[in-house]
Amino acid sequence: MVGPGADGSPVFRNAGTQGPGLLSPAAGSTVRRDELLFSWTPVEGADSYRVRVWSVKTGFLVEFPVPEQQTETGWPADEPPAPAGELIWRVRALSLNRTLAESPPAPFEIEE
Repeated sequence: MVGPGADGSPVFRNAGTQGPGLLSPAAGSTVRRDELLFSWTPVEGADSYRVRVWSVKTGFLVEFPVPEQQTETGWPADEPPAPAGELIWRVRALSLNRTLAESPPAPFEIEE
């Protein structure tokens, strides 16, 4: 089955493919900037992941790759620090640069 992804790209998946389950930061949680760690459950068949983060106030912040089947990562070192306030994140599972599955978005907050 093929359906659109959040960014308009096609999502290629089998009927049984489950999206990544977001573990941390959990929806509705508050975290300190220096303790921010994104983690999620693996998706069968994925060879990489992409994390996308938005600010509720300003919109899109960053999207970055997570290679080699890793299922956790910190904020990218080559980007400005995560801003304080309400943020939203999601993960796309990829195989050969095609989206297999996508998590639902999860809101969280960075402490001042």
